[in-house]
Amino acid sequence: MSNEATHWAVKAVIGKGLNGNAKVVLWHLADRHNPDFGCFPSQERLAADCELSRSQLNVHLQALEEAGLIRRIRRHDAQTKKRRSTMYLLGFEEAFQRADLHCAVKSDHTASNENPCPETGHGQDGESMSGNPDEPCPEILKSHVRKPDSNSVREPLKEPVVRGDTVEHTDQDFYEFWQTCPRHRDRERTRRLFSEAVDRGVSPAWIISSMKRYRLDNLGNKPMYVAYSDTWLEALRWEDFEAPHATLNTLPDQITPSPDLATFWASKVKAGSYIPPSALKPAMCAEIIGRGLVTEDELKSAGFRL
Repeated sequence: MSNEATHWAVKAVIGKGLNGNAKVVLWHLADRHNPDFGCFPSQERLAADCELSRSQLNVHLQALEEAGLIRRIRRHDAQTKKRRSTMYLLGFEEAFQRADLHCAVKSDHTASNENPCPETGHGQDGESMSGNPDEPCPEILKSHVRKPDSNSVREPLKEPVVRGDTVEHTDQDFYEFWQTCPRHRDRERTRRLFSEAVDRGVSPAWIISSMKRYRLDNLGNKPMYVAYSDTWLEALRWEDFEAPHATLNTLPDQITPSPDLATFWASKVKAGSYIPPSALKPAMCAEIIGRGLVTEDELKSAGFRL
């Protein structure tokens, strides 16, 4: 959470004519903002935070963008080419001001163009998003703007130009990796080792998914048995796990299926293994019992109650 972002969000909505839900969306975006890495919650997470459906969420995001409070930037994984969570630029950020200037310059060349560029909603068809004609965007021939007569909600329109201007692409991956690590040490050294691995051609998705599985494997273990973040990278521990194999028709949740936590914790209860007191919330306890994985008495014996 960024205090600067939350303070800005509270004041920014004044006089904008936004409805209550749009304000809630902006406040939750600010709450998800990180001073070092920016704001990039998944749409599912943001919708859950705001207690809105995804379609309602998109309507309010569009209103915030039209009010000049946010900008949405589409992202893709450099290795797998899969769609990643949207990056949200908030109005107080320096990168937001640069994006405004960039759009103003581009708009001078778009008056007669019918097909908007996915980068800004304007621009010459076939023009590189990066501004470099040698590196055209693979999606430039197809606009991501929905037709007004079929759907009033627009998808995020911009592909980030992040090198040196906003946030390094690998920084987003590193932030996710760092948040996943069960045992942290020496953030800068960990960042360097992570970047070196990516520079050698290792997919960030492989490193991150491997760390998620490593963390799950070590749930309940004493810290002394868990590798530090930098040691884990230095030892190339991601190679202990199979790399995700992405195809054009493969969904993200099919690549690294989320573990069945209820079954996992039930097996720990059955085995009499140590379970941290904070590991099982009432909802999880109810699910474990409801599915018949353990009895209520077994759960009580492990120190947990509904």
